[in-house]
Amino acid sequence: MKLSELFLNFFGAGKLPRPRISTILIAWGIGVALLLFLGPKSLFSLAFAFFLIGLFESNKISDDAEKTDKITLDAAVGVWVALSVAAYAPALTPALTYAVPLTLLGALGAFFLFDRWAPSTIGWIRRNLRGGLQVMLDDVLAGFAAGLLVLLVFKGISIFFR
Repeated sequence: MKLSELFLNFFGAGKLPRPRISTILIAWGIGVALLLFLGPKSLFSLAFAFFLIGLFESNKISDDAEKTDKITLDAAVGVWVALSVAAYAPALTPALTYAVPLTLLGALGAFFLFDRWAPSTIGWIRRNLRGGLQVMLDDVLAGFAAGLLVLLVFKGISIFFR
């Protein structure tokens, strides 16, 4: 296996059973650890770096539909974006006892929702763009949408429980 394939399969997670779900769960675990030890800005920076590298590497194989279907790095980047955006939610509700675990689980659940549902711009990107941009960008936008949804829910909780 070439190094680029290993990278695009998120270091072998794409070879596991249920590759997309496996990659999302592994990336979530790694992302939670990085988030708690290094903070949201570092996690977002890593996600951005992986996005750029993944964009160029997936663009190289974008003509082969069978190979692009096996790319799972995009899901990992999307989860990291969701976590890094949602990480600011507990600050909105300091009195909520379980704010951090709810944020982390909420980001995962919301990413699954937006990744599967692909509303609006996310779905348009999946249907109309081609190449590395299509492979990577739809999951990054799903991550942003997931993080924003978590922030909105926590903002609503903070307003409701004043």
